[in-house]
Amino acid sequence: MTTVLSKIAAVLRSDRGALSVEYGLILTGIVGVGMAVIAGLTATETTLTGLFTGVNAEIEMPQ
Repeated sequence: MTTVLSKIAAVLRSDRGALSVEYGLILTGIVGVGMAVIAGLTATETTLTGLFTGVNAEIEMPQ
């Protein structure tokens, strides 16, 4: 009887372990995507700032 219970407990534990690993991977993926989006937005913002600075310089002091 104890061996059956311990086997069931082991299965439950392994399932929960697998689930937590899965959730961990999903969360890591979400965080990774979020960081990539933030990095992309920052890069876009920097590019746009550079463009506007260049345009403003051209308007203020035409060559």
